[in-house]
Amino acid sequence: MTMAFSVFLNTDSSLVGSLELDFGLRELRIALHTRSDLEQWLEFDTSKPHGTILDSVSSVQSEQLLVILNPALIVSDNLVEALQQVLCTFPQSCIMPADPRNAAGEWQIDYASRAGFERYVARRQGLPECIPGQEQAPWMFLANREVLIAMLSESPASSWEEAVQRMPGKSYSAQHAFVHSYADYQKNDRQEILSLIPGSVKKLMDVGGGEGGFLNAFQKQRNAQVLLVEPNVRASSMARERGIAVFIGGFESLDPATAGPFDCISFLDVLEHLENPKAALEHARNLLVPNGYVVLSVPNVGHWSVVQDLLQGRFDYLPVGILCCTHLRFFTEHSLRLLLANAGFQIEAWHAQHSPMPADFAQALGMQTGQTPAWNRDSMSTDSFHVLASKR
Repeated sequence: MTMAFSVFLNTDSSLVGSLELDFGLRELRIALHTRSDLEQWLEFDTSKPHGTILDSVSSVQSEQLLVILNPALIVSDNLVEALQQVLCTFPQSCIMPADPRNAAGEWQIDYASRAGFERYVARRQGLPECIPGQEQAPWMFLANREVLIAMLSESPASSWEEAVQRMPGKSYSAQHAFVHSYADYQKNDRQEILSLIPGSVKKLMDVGGGEGGFLNAFQKQRNAQVLLVEPNVRASSMARERGIAVFIGGFESLDPATAGPFDCISFLDVLEHLENPKAALEHARNLLVPNGYVVLSVPNVGHWSVVQDLLQGRFDYLPVGILCCTHLRFFTEHSLRLLLANAGFQIEAWHAQHSPMPADFAQALGMQTGQTPAWNRDSMSTDSFHVLASKR
């Protein structure tokens, strides 16, 4: 039996203004708004002045409060029920869902799609119902309203994180509920790409590089000139705080007469977001020196996670990943090689990033018995391609 609850959602995120967060928030709201036991939905922004936490908690009447501090979350379908079950056992506590930060060994992430996420959560139902909470900032928690009010009245807290620490009962992690965060989507420094860039490169442009993590890592490695091209204003601002030169806007609006030339231009998980990837690569040719390079990271739609989902009648978009909601184009090795050739580039290095398919899926396809030689096992075991190509 479920209990009535209210939601407090923090809308502040470094992804504010991105289509990925907009999509993720819509999915999150749908998952919770459709519940008959949801009484109130309140939103706040931790980056802006707002009332005290006690005032917020006192403003609702629900027995339980679900506080979402990290809005960039993918949540399991059983989230509320699993949290409430543990809270009934430990009513003086804050109950948090499990997440990848707590996953180790056989419970490390093995999903790459929504269906895979659901299968992972289903496997977790065999774990103990809860364990003591970990010492880390909560992304989300469920607590009893009266317990929160009593604690906050006696000992006011300046933040929700502080309120969690002051709860009279120990915090617990509900192992049957699970959430995945994509909050770091624009922060990655892509260290694995650095070795692809030739030593001769002294001037590098990164297209769609978010908060400039990759260029920051490149600058630390080499004494080079860099430029970030990023349309997201908030991400661009964070890159500038790192001392990175930024052009805020679309890549196609850069004028070769004033912006170039560059030794290398990187498109790290960018081409699949563009309406016309060929035109983007041709524009890159015009911005490059005669022997310039492009560096690419492109997801492989032929990965086993997508193939398995399709065989099961699934193709579900997510805020991030191979089936990111903002992907307009999809590539396999064959189509990516063809695109580069047609855009006037010659491949210099090609690295397939492997993510092996599960043994049971390989067996279902007959791959372990050799019955189906037509299947491309290497393609299905590759989640993305890292490519260096030179201007012809």
